Amino acid sequence: MKTLHIYSNRHIKDKVKTIKNGDWIYLENSFSKKRWSLYFRANNINEKELNITYITYEEYMELALENDMKFDAIVGNPPYQDNSNGDNQQNKIYNQFSKKALELLNPTGILCFTTPVAVASLSKRFSLTEVKGIKEIDFSANNDFNVGAKICSWVVDKTYHGDIKITDLNGNVSSGKPGTSVFDPAVVDVKFALLVEKLLKLPIQDRAFKQNIYATTSSTKSATEKNKHPLHKLDSNGNLFAAVYVSKIPFFNEKTKLSISRSKSFRDEIILIGTENLDTQYVNIDIDINEQVDNIKSFLFSEYFRNHMTSWKKLYNTGFNDALKYVPPFDKNKKWTSVEVKELFENYAR
Repeated sequence: MKTLHIYSNRHIKDKVKTIKNGDWIYLENSFSKKRWSLYFRANNINEKELNITYITYEEYMELALENDMKFDAIVGNPPYQDNSNGDNQQNKIYNQFSKKALELLNPTGILCFTTPVAVASLSKRFSLTEVKGIKEIDFSANNDFNVGAKICSWVVDKTYHGDIKITDLNGNVSSGKPGTSVFDPAVVDVKFALLVEKLLKLPIQDRAFKQNIYATTSSTKSATEKNKHPLHKLDSNGNLFAAVYVSKIPFFNEKTKLSISRSKSFRDEIILIGTENLDTQYVNIDIDINEQVDNIKSFLFSEYFRNHMTSWKKLYNTGFNDALKYVPPFDKNKKWTSVEVKELFENYAR
């Protein structure tokens, strides 16, 4: 059985006894080989007799996909971030490890990984919702770690066809359907999380609020022949100024609109009314008559939507009002009650 072990340095001590003859081992950095050798000796294991193949990250990512380079089993708790350039938050590499591991499994292979729980829900980087053969997701694995992120263990069996075994943080077992996001029912309101998943799929044209997104590499600080459209933000005195100029025509350009900040405390005072186009920190909705302002506010500041915002922040562990970006269309020409707002979202979730 050809097995590849992928562990960061902090897990080597506990894993040396699992290594079998002919196994492959990933090396996190230049110190990893010495650490493996140290713990082999500490456990009276003859490293040379094991005939181990050691590979670096670059070698791992470049492994060919021919049959002789595929594995019967890949197990591990790979590094979560690349700390080499000091930017810990932007270089999450467990997604690359996971993608490559699935490629390197033979048609009857098994993959057992421990990673942040983000892999269990929709993601542009890597998501188990798109993986065939997902057999088990164990959120109780988080009880064994304290790494600043929620952790889960998961198993992919290329020959498996069936429901997913889900173990929550407290050890309770349930099941889920493949192809859908899986959340820890002991931590997350699963019904709400599934609503959010649907909202995240809302096409931009179908969202009530629009956000002016631009590439910082192509924007300029002053107007040019290409970048003619200013996007504004507030200065420290609360005055609007043109922060950047972009080539794409902003949403509701030259129209009166209600704009609300994604980054400030959610309250009436952060709402702006005007024709200025605002930068990416704001979401915007066009208004035709003044009465629509009060109607929109009745929607936004309803008890249901406030709770919706709070639950969204908790789900994604963020301080941003990102729920504002994913609101389905609603009638701006009527006052909204909390019950009506709730019904709108519940109908959308069906």
